[in-house]
Amino acid sequence: MDMDGGDPFAQYEDDGAPVDRQDILDVQSQIRDLVQQQQRMMMLLQQQVQQQVQQQAMNAQGPFVPQGQLPQGQHQEKLPEPPSFGSDDPEEDAKITSKMFTIYWLKIQMWIALVEGRIVPQRFPALIANRLKGKAADAVWLGGGEALTQEGGLTLMKSLLDAVFFGDQTAAISNQVGQVLDFHRPAQMSLRDFCTEMRSRLQQLDSRGETIPAQTRGHILLTNAGLTADQRGLILATTQRNMGFNPISDAMCLLFGDAKPRSSNANSYNNNATPGHSFYSQSSYTGNRGKGGGKGGKGEWQPFTGTCYN
Repeated sequence: MDMDGGDPFAQYEDDGAPVDRQDILDVQSQIRDLVQQQQRMMMLLQQQVQQQVQQQAMNAQGPFVPQGQLPQGQHQEKLPEPPSFGSDDPEEDAKITSKMFTIYWLKIQMWIALVEGRIVPQRFPALIANRLKGKAADAVWLGGGEALTQEGGLTLMKSLLDAVFFGDQTAAISNQVGQVLDFHRPAQMSLRDFCTEMRSRLQQLDSRGETIPAQTRGHILLTNAGLTADQRGLILATTQRNMGFNPISDAMCLLFGDAKPRSSNANSYNNNATPGHSFYSQSSYTGNRGKGGGKGGKGEWQPFTGTCYN
């Protein structure tokens, strides 16, 4: 067979003579060889193309890095640990208040936001519990156990810690709300002291997560201050009817805040005054009349206090 590009069938000349069977077999064998050679060349070409495609893909992705490892020259970012809470010292642990716990849980929520997507949520309670000490650790590990690693473990942990630092949450909140709503200014307390005390009670309620709106705070302060209708009207006029706690408190302190009771029966000076409470005093004219019933001197207006400012 001529493999140098010539016609492999040139030796067979059609002279009209009968074709020998062996010649037919030879031709068939040559055809099979040509087909096999073509198939081998196609397979070789396909392998070369696949290798080129794989090489291009590897070049685009960079060097191969085993799973769990970072490329050379890069360092894995260290995840922040959850904040710690509590103390192994019984005396120090006893000083932890509900307000401190409220701040701690806000830090926990911030930590969760930082690691979310990089740590499985079911691991949050265990990681947080490992950073607890004192009565907080006892409550979580003894009360939670294996349930901490299951769905809802974080909610369970929060309820266990709430029971330690807030006790009966409903009863505690109801008690503090009552301390705000039922607190009325005593007769011998100045309005400045009353505003300070009311602010302190509202802040304690805030630490429980129960926030009273600012307008409602101002209304409670104005209503429970023990003022007359005229006094309340004057305060609202000063604040331009702004019922916020701070404007009401500032107006009270500005108009009546620092005055103290003058006597136990100070209300006898003015029959219209409310017992135990101040009223907005009128002014009296102090000019002297002239000789013979004349008009008299110019005089001046001076404040007149008909009762004490409590």
